[in-house]
Amino acid sequence: MKMANQSANSGEANLCVNNCGFFGNPVTSNLCLKCYKDYLLKQSKRIEESILAAEKNIEEFDRIQEKNKEKEVAPDQQQYDSIGVDGSTKREPNQCCCCCNKRVGLTGYKCRCGQTFCSEHRYSGKHN
Repeated sequence: MKMANQSANSGEANLCVNNCGFFGNPVTSNLCLKCYKDYLLKQSKRIEESILAAEKNIEEFDRIQEKNKEKEVAPDQQQYDSIGVDGSTKREPNQCCCCCNKRVGLTGYKCRCGQTFCSEHRYSGKHN
């Protein structure tokens, strides 16, 4: 009843926007019934395609997360590998001067020859 009043009030007939020859209705975006059904069908297909694309993205994201979890497990394994058979951890060799065997710790100087020296023997003229 309401649609009939709207079309009667306008006084003129609206043709379908798709130019199919039938009369359109303002309630259906000025489309005829057939064109409006086609329009709804196309929209539903687009929605289904976007849902399928989203599901593919989710599956890909899950695969990437699983790979990252496998990579995170590997560093833990490396920690266990650094522990010796008797339970002691592996240590780096002592940092000592190659000339006087003085412990240098963090203050040692690495030379171009690849060895570590104390502050007295750090120059190449002193340790050659």
